Amino acid sequence: MNSYKDSGNRLAIEFPSSWHRAGFPMFARIVDPKSILTLSTFAIRRGAGQRECGYFPSRVLGGVGRAGAAVMIYELYRSPGGFGSQTIRQTPQRPVGFHLNKAHGVRMPGPSEEWLFHFKEDGRLLTAAVVLGPTAPTSVRRDVIRILDGLHLGPRTGGRAS
Repeated sequence: MNSYKDSGNRLAIEFPSSWHRAGFPMFARIVDPKSILTLSTFAIRRGAGQRECGYFPSRVLGGVGRAGAAVMIYELYRSPGGFGSQTIRQTPQRPVGFHLNKAHGVRMPGPSEEWLFHFKEDGRLLTAAVVLGPTAPTSVRRDVIRILDGLHLGPRTGGRAS
Protein backbone atom coordinates (compact mmCIF):
# COMPACT_ATOMS: atom_id res chain seq x y z
CA MET A 1 0.00 0.00 0.00
CA ASN A 2 1.06 3.58 -0.67
CA SER A 3 0.02 6.49 1.47
CA TYR A 4 -0.31 10.18 0.70
CA LYS A 5 -0.97 13.13 2.96
CA ASP A 6 -1.71 16.65 1.76
CA SER A 7 -1.91 19.11 4.64
CA GLY A 8 -2.78 21.98 2.28
CA ASN A 9 -5.90 20.21 1.04
CA ARG A 10 -6.47 18.56 4.44
CA LEU A 11 -6.59 14.98 3.18
CA ALA A 12 -4.87 11.65 3.69
CA ILE A 13 -5.28 8.42 1.77
CA GLU A 14 -3.87 4.92 1.40
CA PHE A 15 -4.08 3.28 -2.00
CA PRO A 16 -2.81 0.08 -3.67
CA SER A 17 0.85 0.17 -4.72
CA SER A 18 -0.21 -0.70 -8.26
CA TRP A 19 -2.10 2.62 -8.49
CA HIS A 20 -0.62 6.03 -9.37
CA ARG A 21 -1.25 9.47 -7.89
CA ALA A 22 -1.26 12.39 -10.30
CA GLY A 23 1.01 15.09 -8.88
CA PHE A 24 -0.99 17.87 -10.53
CA PRO A 25 -4.63 18.98 -10.71
CA MET A 26 -6.77 17.60 -13.52
CA PHE A 27 -8.03 21.04 -14.51
CA ALA A 28 -5.28 23.44 -13.48
CA ARG A 29 -7.09 26.61 -14.55
CA ILE A 30 -10.35 25.74 -12.83
CA VAL A 31 -10.25 26.73 -9.18
CA ASP A 32 -13.89 26.12 -8.24
CA PRO A 33 -14.38 23.22 -8.02
CA LYS A 34 -10.73 22.44 -7.50
CA SER A 35 -9.15 19.10 -8.32
CA ILE A 36 -7.54 17.99 -5.04
CA LEU A 37 -6.70 14.31 -5.65
CA THR A 38 -6.51 11.89 -8.57
CA LEU A 39 -5.58 8.22 -8.30
CA SER A 40 -5.57 5.77 -11.20
CA THR A 41 -4.42 2.34 -12.31
CA PHE A 42 -2.31 4.05 -15.01
CA ALA A 43 0.06 7.02 -15.10
CA ILE A 44 -1.76 10.19 -16.16
CA ARG A 45 0.36 12.50 -18.26
CA ARG A 46 0.64 16.14 -17.28
CA GLY A 47 -1.73 18.23 -19.32
CA ALA A 48 -4.78 16.09 -18.65
CA GLY A 49 -7.78 18.38 -18.69
CA GLN A 50 -6.15 21.27 -20.55
CA ARG A 51 -8.76 23.27 -22.44
CA GLU A 52 -11.49 21.10 -20.93
CA CYS A 53 -13.91 21.30 -18.06
CA GLY A 54 -16.10 18.80 -16.30
CA TYR A 55 -15.34 15.94 -13.98
CA PHE A 56 -13.88 13.48 -16.51
CA PRO A 57 -10.82 14.68 -18.48
CA SER A 58 -10.56 13.03 -21.91
CA ARG A 59 -7.03 11.78 -21.15
CA VAL A 60 -8.36 10.01 -18.07
CA LEU A 61 -11.27 8.50 -19.99
CA GLY A 62 -8.88 7.36 -22.71
CA GLY A 63 -6.25 6.09 -20.27
CA VAL A 64 -8.62 3.86 -18.33
CA GLY A 65 -8.77 1.44 -21.26
CA ARG A 66 -10.76 -1.76 -20.95
CA ALA A 67 -9.77 -2.79 -17.41
CA GLY A 68 -8.46 0.31 -15.61
CA ALA A 69 -9.90 2.81 -13.15
CA ALA A 70 -9.53 6.37 -11.91
CA VAL A 71 -10.80 8.17 -8.82
CA MET A 72 -10.84 11.99 -8.79
CA ILE A 73 -11.77 14.18 -5.84
CA TYR A 74 -12.92 17.77 -6.34
CA GLU A 75 -13.78 20.43 -3.78
CA LEU A 76 -16.26 23.22 -4.36
CA TYR A 77 -14.69 26.23 -2.75
CA ARG A 78 -16.29 29.54 -2.02
CA SER A 79 -16.09 31.82 0.97
CA PRO A 80 -18.08 30.45 3.93
CA GLY A 81 -21.01 32.74 3.09
CA GLY A 82 -20.70 32.01 -0.64
CA PHE A 83 -22.60 28.73 -0.72
CA GLY A 84 -26.29 29.01 -1.32
CA SER A 85 -28.22 27.58 1.61
CA GLN A 86 -30.17 25.44 -0.85
CA THR A 87 -26.93 23.89 -2.17
CA ILE A 88 -25.80 23.06 1.35
CA ARG A 89 -29.20 21.61 2.31
CA GLN A 90 -29.45 19.51 -0.85
CA THR A 91 -25.94 18.05 -0.65
CA PRO A 92 -25.97 14.83 1.36
CA GLN A 93 -23.49 14.00 4.09
CA ARG A 94 -20.63 11.73 3.08
CA PRO A 95 -21.98 8.20 2.84
CA VAL A 96 -20.94 5.69 5.48
CA GLY A 97 -19.85 3.47 2.56
CA PHE A 98 -19.65 4.19 -1.15
CA HIS A 99 -21.39 1.93 -3.71
CA LEU A 100 -21.03 1.94 -7.48
CA ASN A 101 -24.75 1.84 -8.17
CA LYS A 102 -27.17 3.33 -10.69
CA ALA A 103 -28.16 6.14 -8.32
CA HIS A 104 -24.75 7.76 -8.87
CA GLY A 105 -24.06 6.56 -12.41
CA VAL A 106 -23.60 9.03 -15.26
CA ARG A 107 -23.47 8.35 -18.97
CA MET A 108 -20.52 9.67 -20.95
CA PRO A 109 -19.69 8.84 -24.57
CA GLY A 110 -17.53 5.74 -24.83
CA PRO A 111 -17.42 2.29 -23.29
CA SER A 112 -16.33 3.18 -19.75
CA GLU A 113 -18.60 3.42 -16.71
CA GLU A 114 -18.72 6.62 -14.63
CA TRP A 115 -20.12 7.66 -11.27
CA LEU A 116 -20.39 10.99 -9.43
CA PHE A 117 -20.80 11.31 -5.68
CA HIS A 118 -21.60 14.80 -4.36
CA PHE A 119 -21.28 15.02 -0.57
CA LYS A 120 -20.38 17.27 2.31
CA GLU A 121 -18.05 16.64 5.21
CA ASP A 122 -16.71 18.98 7.90
CA GLY A 123 -18.04 22.08 6.17
CA ARG A 124 -16.62 21.06 2.79
CA LEU A 125 -18.57 20.37 -0.40
CA LEU A 126 -16.89 17.61 -2.41
CA THR A 127 -17.39 15.43 -5.46
CA ALA A 128 -15.84 12.04 -6.08
CA ALA A 129 -15.73 11.08 -9.76
CA VAL A 130 -15.05 7.45 -10.66
CA VAL A 131 -14.25 5.93 -14.06
CA LEU A 132 -13.98 2.18 -14.71
CA GLY A 133 -13.12 0.41 -17.93
CA PRO A 134 -15.92 -1.84 -19.21
CA THR A 135 -14.07 -5.03 -18.23
CA ALA A 136 -12.49 -3.79 -14.99
CA PRO A 137 -12.07 -6.82 -12.74
CA THR A 138 -13.83 -7.16 -9.41
CA SER A 139 -10.52 -6.51 -7.63
CA VAL A 140 -10.23 -3.06 -9.26
CA ARG A 141 -13.84 -2.25 -8.32
CA ARG A 142 -13.03 -3.24 -4.73
CA ASP A 143 -9.93 -1.00 -4.82
CA VAL A 144 -12.11 1.94 -5.90
CA ILE A 145 -14.48 1.43 -2.97
CA ARG A 146 -11.59 1.04 -0.51
CA ILE A 147 -10.04 4.27 -1.79
CA LEU A 148 -13.30 6.21 -1.44
CA ASP A 149 -14.14 4.74 1.95
CA GLY A 150 -10.58 5.26 3.21
CA LEU A 151 -10.26 8.92 2.25
CA HIS A 152 -9.62 11.01 5.37
CA LEU A 153 -10.67 14.65 5.12
CA GLY A 154 -10.05 17.35 7.67
CA PRO A 155 -12.20 20.43 8.11
CA ARG A 156 -11.55 23.42 5.94
CA THR A 157 -9.39 25.97 7.67
CA GLY A 158 -9.02 29.67 7.04
CA GLY A 159 -10.85 31.70 4.46
CA ARG A 160 -8.97 30.78 1.30
CA ALA A 161 -8.81 27.93 -1.15
CA SER A 162 -6.50 25.10 -0.24
